[in-house]
Amino acid sequence: MTGLRGSATDTLSFRLAGEAPKKLYVVKGRVVVEDRGQIGLEAKLLDAKRNVKGMAKTDDKGAFVFADVEPGTYTVYSSRMDVLKLAGESKAFQVPDAKKGELSVSVSLYQAK
Repeated sequence: MTGLRGSATDTLSFRLAGEAPKKLYVVKGRVVVEDRGQIGLEAKLLDAKRNVKGMAKTDDKGAFVFADVEPGTYTVYSSRMDVLKLAGESKAFQVPDAKKGELSVSVSLYQAK
């Protein structure tokens, strides 16, 4: 008989007494040009001060997902700076702190100036 040994790992989470866990949202959407999803572009989640709070790549349908978004005001920005020089961003949206949930946004790219 061989001397096999196993191990286990436990993860512990701590929070202050009376502190409620954060309610985090999922923000998902698409980057499009005239309704065609844009593949492999970087989508940036920007807070109200235009600080980057997250980045995601669009999939084969132009879709992106940001998980665990904290409450606040955001926009999503994306660009395609090849020969076409396209850029765009979503309308500002509010992630509420009332409950956990999911929001959908859309980013339409237009000719950059």
